[in-house]
Amino acid sequence: MPEDIEALLERMPLRKPPATLDAKVLPARPRGRGLVGWIVAGGAAAAAAAVLLACWLHEGGEVPPAPVPTGDEPAAVAEAPEPLSVEREWTHVTYEGVVAPEGEPMAKFRRHVVRQLEWIDPADGARMEMTVPREEVILIKANVY
Repeated sequence: MPEDIEALLERMPLRKPPATLDAKVLPARPRGRGLVGWIVAGGAAAAAAAVLLACWLHEGGEVPPAPVPTGDEPAAVAEAPEPLSVEREWTHVTYEGVVAPEGEPMAKFRRHVVRQLEWIDPADGARMEMTVPREEVILIKANVY
C-alpha cells in the first residue's frame, strides 16, 4: 500500500505554494534564541563553571586558611570569615508533544533541574552539600495547521 501512495504522489503535478502559506508560517518562525535556547545556554554555562572549579580543585586549589588573630587587630578582623559557597545547576529539557488544555493547542516541554549547593567553612574546612531536584512543565502556545 505505501508503494501505491508513492506512485500517486509521483504522478501529481507540482504547484507553487499559495501566498497565504507564508502568512501562516512566518509568524511561527523562531526569533532569537527562544526559551529552549536560553535553557541550553544556561546549562552550558553552569557546566563550564563546574569544569573550571573541578580543574582548580584538581590542580591543588585549596581554601585559604583563616587568619589567626594575635590580639593586636581590631575586633572586625578577628571575626571568622564567611563560608565559601559554590552553586551548580544541571538542566535537561524534553519535548513531550502537543497537548490541548481547555481546547487550545500547546507544545509541552518538561524541564528537569538539579541544583547542587556546597558550603565550605574556611576556618576548619568543614563541608556541607545539598542537592535539590526540581521538575517544571512548560507550555508554549502552538500554531497547528
